[in-house]
Amino acid sequence: MTASRLVALEGAQADHPASWKQLLRAHVRAEFQVEVYWPEPSDPVLFGPTCAVAGCDARGLQQAEGIRGYFCQAHAAMWRRDGAPPQEQWLRDGARSLRRARPATACAAVGCRRSAHSNGLCQPHFGHWRRAGRPPLDAFSAAAPSTRTGAAACQVPGCAFPTVVGGELCDAHHKGLRWLRWHRGDVNLGAYLEHLKTGRDRGRPRFDLRGVGAVVALELGYALQCRQDARGAAITPLIFGHVK
Repeated sequence: MTASRLVALEGAQADHPASWKQLLRAHVRAEFQVEVYWPEPSDPVLFGPTCAVAGCDARGLQQAEGIRGYFCQAHAAMWRRDGAPPQEQWLRDGARSLRRARPATACAAVGCRRSAHSNGLCQPHFGHWRRAGRPPLDAFSAAAPSTRTGAAACQVPGCAFPTVVGGELCDAHHKGLRWLRWHRGDVNLGAYLEHLKTGRDRGRPRFDLRGVGAVVALELGYALQCRQDARGAAITPLIFGHVK
């Protein structure tokens, strides 16, 4: 189907590389003229089914049993670690969001704008709570003292919490950076942000158009565009890679 659409383009002259390239550029949408194409989870053809776990936008790879849907690779592994219980029950009662997908949450202290560091509290409020003898969190949160807050926004894309005083990350992500440094040694801010991005992208399909030459990349981009527009069967990056 795609090949026939390519040769049927008005003015197509595959034996004239320059004009063929210009023609492709004119017909391939900008979103497909990229080195790597990342489909959106709402795209049933190029992304495929999403994971059946609520809030997970990774691609579903392993068909679930007893329910309609699929688990992503990470949630399938989580299910096995939990003892492989009935999947419908686990999906309802046991499935958790992945660490890489968990957003920062607000500090529970009333009036605090910072993100939670531990036990639902930002780092300063956690310290106040611990020094107070760890009273019931509800009572402490309602009467917690005020704390200083950084003026800038956290450097993690999409995070709206303010930074810790004198830092570049909010409480939650500052803790994440320290955790990564503990496990991997000296990690700077840039490496931490790349680590978060890699984690978010790990469960997403991607179509790599690099390393094939400009004209072939345009042809492959046009093939993806036609497949998406036709709304036919889903295609995986693995199958697409064999075409390259």
